[in-house]
Amino acid sequence: MWKDKFDSPRCELEPYYKFEWLWFGFRAQQGTDDEWCQWLWVYEYNDGDVEKAKNNWGWIDYNTKKSTWNDGYGK
Repeated sequence: MWKDKFDSPRCELEPYYKFEWLWFGFRAQQGTDDEWCQWLWVYEYNDGDVEKAKNNWGWIDYNTKKSTWNDGYGK
């Protein structure tokens, strides 16, 4: 689940697999919120162009004042 807020994606719930049997349950999550926000930014906002998405990424770390883009994305 995700939403569009201030012209950028926000991941609300990552995809996951859930298995329950009687009182036992198991949940396997796929990725983190940050990874899914970055994926949404590339494919929903920048037509799948990773370089364009990296250049347009507007999220900045408050303490370091650097972009929060994960350089390992798309490799």
